[in-house]
Amino acid sequence: MAAAVGASQSLCVSTLQHQQQHIAFLRSDATQLQQKVMAEVSKFEEHTLLLRDFLLNFVDEFADAQQLPHGEYKYRNLLQEIADQRRDDLPVHLEDAASFFSSGSESGNKGKGGSLGVYDGLLVNTPRYLELLFKAADMLLSQTDLFPPAETAESRELGVEAVLDGALNPSTDLNEETVIATKKNDPWRRISRIALVPPTREACRTFRSVGASSMGQFSFFSAEVVRVEPPKPKLVVAAYECETCHDKVFQPIEDAAFMPLTNCPQCRLSGRKESALHFHSKLSLFLPSQTIKVQEPPSQVPEADVPRALTCHLIGHAFVNRLQPGMQVTLGGVLLPVRQFGFAALRAGLIQQKVFDVCHMVLEKQRTVDDRREEAEVSAKLERLRSLPGVYELLARSVSPGVYGMEDVKKALLLQLIGGARKVKGDGGLIRGDIHVLLMGDPGLAKSQLMKQVCAIAPRGIYTTGKGSSSSGLTAAVLKDPQTHETTLEGGALVLADKGICCIDEFDKMDEFDRSAIYEVMEQQSVSIAKAGHCSCLPARTAVLAAANPKDGRYDVRKSMMANMNLPAALLSRFDLQFLLLDRPDPEQDAKMASHILGFFRSTGPSQQAGQPESLIPQISEWYSSTRFDEQQEERLSGVLPSYTTPRALLGLLRLSQALARLRQSWVVETPDFEEALRLFESSKASVRVAEEAAKKKRKDTVSHVFEILRRTRSRMIEEKGARWDGYVSISDLEAQATAVGVSPQQLLQALEQYEELLIVAFDSERTKVAFLEEARGGESEQEMQEDNA
Repeated sequence: MAAAVGASQSLCVSTLQHQQQHIAFLRSDATQLQQKVMAEVSKFEEHTLLLRDFLLNFVDEFADAQQLPHGEYKYRNLLQEIADQRRDDLPVHLEDAASFFSSGSESGNKGKGGSLGVYDGLLVNTPRYLELLFKAADMLLSQTDLFPPAETAESRELGVEAVLDGALNPSTDLNEETVIATKKNDPWRRISRIALVPPTREACRTFRSVGASSMGQFSFFSAEVVRVEPPKPKLVVAAYECETCHDKVFQPIEDAAFMPLTNCPQCRLSGRKESALHFHSKLSLFLPSQTIKVQEPPSQVPEADVPRALTCHLIGHAFVNRLQPGMQVTLGGVLLPVRQFGFAALRAGLIQQKVFDVCHMVLEKQRTVDDRREEAEVSAKLERLRSLPGVYELLARSVSPGVYGMEDVKKALLLQLIGGARKVKGDGGLIRGDIHVLLMGDPGLAKSQLMKQVCAIAPRGIYTTGKGSSSSGLTAAVLKDPQTHETTLEGGALVLADKGICCIDEFDKMDEFDRSAIYEVMEQQSVSIAKAGHCSCLPARTAVLAAANPKDGRYDVRKSMMANMNLPAALLSRFDLQFLLLDRPDPEQDAKMASHILGFFRSTGPSQQAGQPESLIPQISEWYSSTRFDEQQEERLSGVLPSYTTPRALLGLLRLSQALARLRQSWVVETPDFEEALRLFESSKASVRVAEEAAKKKRKDTVSHVFEILRRTRSRMIEEKGARWDGYVSISDLEAQATAVGVSPQQLLQALEQYEELLIVAFDSERTKVAFLEEARGGESEQEMQEDNA
């Protein structure tokens, strides 16, 4: 017993010692982490001084020193413009920072103890180092002897003299960090925005790479603008006035929410009774802000995926009111989590909303030096291409080479991609330069494949379908902001395809109401919106490529084009080119098409896919051409097309053959594979044919029942009325007899109308009675004779 107690005590002691060692280890780790964090924080003061030296001493070798107040010192001149109230933003080029700190001291470039350098901090810890840049710039702007304000400089709101006319007394309380009451730090000399300009030689990141790993880092990417909210004023510096001493107190606002000042610090410092502060909107500093929504460019969207979107915040006169839905823009800034305040912060979970704080923006039309250099290289390639013979035909064949033939259609699509010249008339009207093309005809002729290829070739291409698109989805939609509850416009497909091409498949399936929204776009090249209080005109300078199928499945040459396509003439007239693609059996052309498709299957695709040997190509081509020829002959003899074999059927047969080859773990399709696939194909057609024959037989039995009912009723009427009967039978009597044998009134009426087309029966003028044609004529002639005698 004593031994057990001793063992238990020793176990408790060892456990306690182990816990103490673990706590000491955690404390040592926490101490090391705290020392590391403090070492990093201690560098901020040093880096602030380094950034001040950068703004003060960076030299621009290409600057015109004689025309600038500070000569070749680039950022001194920019700070002088801020001091003179001529600008409120400070653009900082990262290339300048990289060159300055790489050639400067070692502490500026790498730091000590493995800490982040200044340039690395601007890229990795961007929000913190932007604050250091603000602090460094404020330190320089406070030196009025170095950056004296211009004598004629006027404030954007009131003017520096009007604000600082003696009412602003210097504050002596250095512990009041939230108060700005000195002339050195007055809000009218404050920088509203620091724009980090990315290096021109560095490639943009992809839209999807800006995610959780990019939080707090500087990122720049290309995107499309889909929604632009109205601009709103953002409070940057709040001004207050004391009700007793009338002193002015300024409070900088850093976050989306703040606690207003209530007591006057000047009264407290003077020993007087603290007085209340009143908000002074006239002396407060507001900056324009705007929220936009950007979307992933179509060229970066992976296959079978949807584009992603991101909310961005713009602040400052340089960014606000410069974007519209449909524009393509390159944005630089910092991805940050959305901060919650009040009860929303208590209810917030681990999942955070994100917003992109923009500090650099370049529109698509603003070309940089590298863009112009790239354009020069492309121009040189085009010059070499133009010297080649037959370049027109060569480029036309390059449009969807997997589609056989259709040379004229491909030439038209090539010209549509190039486009014409847009002309503006003297009275303000314009003549569009975009070319609209409509592809019509039978299904299975690669219309959708051509559209997909054109959409992929175009720099800006949007692909949509008619049935899945509404008028607002094509033009613009009015959405309500979930936070502010204000309505904003979000551009649709035609607006997003501005200066590009919009491909609309299944054009005939669209509702007429939705289709009417395209009329203005195709001619005036704009989208006019008057919804929910928004009256605006969005640019939609896009070329429209549409594809439509006949409403009856196949094109009927006996009808007009408008009757076949069910499209109004006002819409058809807006298309510059209208191609009618008909699927007509031609043994020679069908054989060539089959050989082209088979050759394309053999020449493309990875080696792991089953391919067709050369020996099978003639056999498959012969089957395809002979099948289509037999269907044509049967249609001529019977007047009915039993089946419809298109190039899609050939592709389906090839897929079945490849599946059979892969089942045998072979990469080559052999003759037994093709024969089995052909047997399955014919079996499926035979099952459809049996079902159609059964339905036809049922329809024939129904018609026979109706004829028998009509014949029996005629015999009964002759027996009952004899010569007094006029030959007509009431349809209501026929319906009662037809219902008894299982024939519905609709089937009865259809059968009678079918007999009427065959000139077997005839209806009376009110179509309530029916009679055999000869008896109906006889009754009419007797009635006419009686009327003549009378």
